[in-house]
Parts: sequence; C-alpha cells; structure tokens
Amino acid sequence: MLKNEFAAGAAGDLVPHETWLELWVMDDADYDRAIDAIDSSYSNEKDPKWVCDNCMEVNDASFDFCWNCQSASPSLPN
Repeated sequence: MLKNEFAAGAAGDLVPHETWLELWVMDDADYDRAIDAIDSSYSNEKDPKWVCDNCMEVNDASFDFCWNCQSASPSLPN
C-alpha cells in the first residue's frame, strides 16, 4: 500500500518527513516483492549519473556541470 502519494503538495505546511512517499507491506509474504519494487525504481532512473571527462568525478544527472571541476556534462550541446 502506498501512503502519502499526493502529500508532496503539502510540503512547507507539514514536517518534511510527513510528506515522504511510503510503501507499507500488509502481508509479510509480500516483503520480497516490495523490496524488488523499490530496487527496480532506483535501477530504472530516467537520469543516470554521468562521469566527468575532465576529472573522472561521478555527478548526479541533475548537474549540467561537474561539481568538482565545473566542466560541462557530455550531454550538453556544444
């Protein structure tokens, strides 16, 4: 069961951890399936990390420039 699926809209009015998405397992037999669902959501990220060509630092996909040396992401147009 998902809890707080739509609570993000209340962020700022509620304590942050009260708006986080939660996956509740109602039946212990479903625990492994729940863990697989969580793991697969991380492995199918739309924006994977990238490695800087200049300093070889690993950067999150949200960065357009390397946080370490400020070189542009290879995905940016020249």
